[in-house]
Amino acid sequence: MDTLKLATRRWWYIMPIVFITYSLAYLDRANYGFAAASGMAEDLMITPGMSSLLGALFLVLEWIAISLYAYMGLHMRRWFAEPRGKRLFNRCCAGLLSAAATVLLMARRA
Repeated sequence: MDTLKLATRRWWYIMPIVFITYSLAYLDRANYGFAAASGMAEDLMITPGMSSLLGALFLVLEWIAISLYAYMGLHMRRWFAEPRGKRLFNRCCAGLLSAAATVLLMARRA
């Protein structure tokens, strides 16, 4: 496959993930800003230094998430080419689903 076509196709896969990640990070920061302006910071005893630290943590965690998405996207084809990779992916998904179901069941009983 032509290198230019491959690069263009990669952008079509990466850009939606980047857009969604940045949109969610903006919403997190905006929601925190509204909550802090309405008095949540005083209720939770959050100092201005802690508030700036929270903002920086949002940004750093966003960068880490985007890096992981990009890394996984680049290597996903190689991982799924082997039976071991498929098995690992299926077990991770099953573990996440069972954990979510357990939390929902426990919340329902409470």
